[in-house]
Amino acid sequence: MNYYTLINRGRNPMGPKFFQTIMGQRFIEGTIPAVLNQVKKLNDNLERLNDNLERYFEEESDEQKEEDE
Repeated sequence: MNYYTLINRGRNPMGPKFFQTIMGQRFIEGTIPAVLNQVKKLNDNLERLNDNLERYFEEESDEQKEEDE
C-alpha cells in the first residue's frame, strides 16, 4: 500500500460530489430555478410576439384584399 491509500482509507478520494458542496447547493437551489424562471419569461414573451405578428400580418392581408376589390 502506498501513502495515499493509507491516508484516504474509507474516504472518497475525489472529495464530495458537487451537489454536496455549498456552491453546489446554491447552484441547484438558486441558480437553476432562476434560469428556469428566465426561460419561462422568454417563452411567454416569444408567444406574445408571435401572436402580435400573426395579428399584424392578418390585418395587412385583410387590407390588401380590400384594396384589390
